[in-house]
Amino acid sequence: MKRIPALLAGASIVGLSLIAAAPASAAGNAIDPGDSLYALACDDVPAWQLYGVDAPSAVMTEIGAGTTSDSENYGCSYQAAYNPATGVSYYIQTNMGYSALATIDVTTGFSGTIAEFYFPNNEFPEFPQVQAMAIGGDGSAFALSDGRLFSIDLETAIVTYVGETVDDTYAFAWDSVTGGFYAVDDSNELYQVDVTDGSVVDLGPIVFPNEEDNNYYTYSLQFDEAGTLWLEVDFDYPDGYDSSLWSLSLSAIDATVYSDLTTVAGEPVYIESLLIVPGTPVALAATGSEVAPIAAGALALLVLGGAVLVMRRRTA
Repeated sequence: MKRIPALLAGASIVGLSLIAAAPASAAGNAIDPGDSLYALACDDVPAWQLYGVDAPSAVMTEIGAGTTSDSENYGCSYQAAYNPATGVSYYIQTNMGYSALATIDVTTGFSGTIAEFYFPNNEFPEFPQVQAMAIGGDGSAFALSDGRLFSIDLETAIVTYVGETVDDTYAFAWDSVTGGFYAVDDSNELYQVDVTDGSVVDLGPIVFPNEEDNNYYTYSLQFDEAGTLWLEVDFDYPDGYDSSLWSLSLSAIDATVYSDLTTVAGEPVYIESLLIVPGTPVALAATGSEVAPIAAGALALLVLGGAVLVMRRRTA
């Protein structure tokens, strides 16, 4: 079950202890040239904050000021997905008892909430808690919710049941190189998902260093155009949790490469949602505008004052 982040006291001390406990900091992999890597905040204020991410270092830069249409729905951003057919980026806005589909403008950082996810389900309609979403090359969108696979109407957030699938999974993405959909559960098992019926092929565990001493929980997955997997992974230490960035290839899932903890101006920032926008902008038919990706690391870093509150997951 999802571990819900909560604020920890003594944030600066915890942050320092996490950095000390993390793997030795070294330059991680570079993202495929032309692609741009982003992240969305979890339990931060303002809500739905967007960041540009420098892939080798995991250093993040704020884009915009975060937006929300309902102050009561401040919460966590779950798995994002780029639609190659339209050039629009989406993500999941979630809070206790609330799960909605939203768009994100990677130029301004502005979010637009579409609607809560809704499953008509004949006599038993429901608003499912969606843990992850992914969009294929043809614009077909899918959601994972409590071991069920749904298709998504991106205009209305209405979902249609497809089949039973992998459970406890918050990381889900489409790979343009293989044409397949992949998911990583919170135990770091990698699956290929058949979106026609929800069936999966277990590809094995993703391996992280020193797993006998540290726990790792994967909560977001993206593929760049070279087919590299990018993961947001939580470290579980006695003092708390923090987010980190890793990369690997499908051919070597036991050879993960560590970028670092996700930070802004040197301070850890908690995220659960990665987004990759490919290098070629897509013209939008409705407006004639383009989605122009921001090169990660091209923006000046913003200095944050005061101690950063570090988030911790615990079983809800």
